[in-house]
Amino acid sequence: MTTADNQCFIIMPLTTPGHSSTTYEDSAHFMHVLEHLFIPAVEKAGLVPIRPNSTGSDIIHAEIIRNLNTACLVLCDMSDGNPNVFFELGVRTALNKPIALVVDGYSTSPFDAVLINHQKYDGRMRAWELSQQIEALSRHLTASIENSKGVNQMWQIFGMRVQGKQAEPSNENKLDLIVSMMMEQRANRRAKVLKAYEVNMAAIQQEYEKNLFEATADRDAKALIIARNDRAARTKVAELKRDRDLLDDGM
Repeated sequence: MTTADNQCFIIMPLTTPGHSSTTYEDSAHFMHVLEHLFIPAVEKAGLVPIRPNSTGSDIIHAEIIRNLNTACLVLCDMSDGNPNVFFELGVRTALNKPIALVVDGYSTSPFDAVLINHQKYDGRMRAWELSQQIEALSRHLTASIENSKGVNQMWQIFGMRVQGKQAEPSNENKLDLIVSMMMEQRANRRAKVLKAYEVNMAAIQQEYEKNLFEATADRDAKALIIARNDRAARTKVAELKRDRDLLDDGM
């Protein structure tokens, strides 16, 4: 039976950003990590996985926050430094509840492994190594639950004292505030992407206009040379006709 006591909520990148496409060589890389590594490892650890999939509605966002509060464990993939993942990790940490941190071999963990325990996994996702990776991650999840004693390891490391609380059903403004903060973060990220797009398009347009100007100038120069040659030819023909006429008159 599925209850909050045996649920593992997975937070991770859902898409592969353009700047990482050459690293991962797979536009659906993180979805493959979810399906072929995380889900099997969570189930092997005896937990029920809660997928991170969302469509972007406010209701889904609120559900994410509730899952961060109610799941007995949150598996957090820090790979590629996804800001949404770290926002969700911050919410879970504020609630002082257990986490299991992982990061792939392509990425650098923001935390010192000596202080904060996290599991490295091979982002190449080679089929002949998946069974060993699933086993290792499963052990990491089990150890994270057992060693946490029901609290967040960052509280233990940094000695934090004041714990965040989930908004009560009768007081939705706190939850709405968290949701609005998440939406604002997504909007800021989208604005940065659009700004980068506009800058790149402006550079491309400038280069195009430069090439067009150079091509036009080159074409005009060639046309001028042809016109000059044509005038010279016409002048030469006129001189020959004049000489012929003078010769005819002399005869």
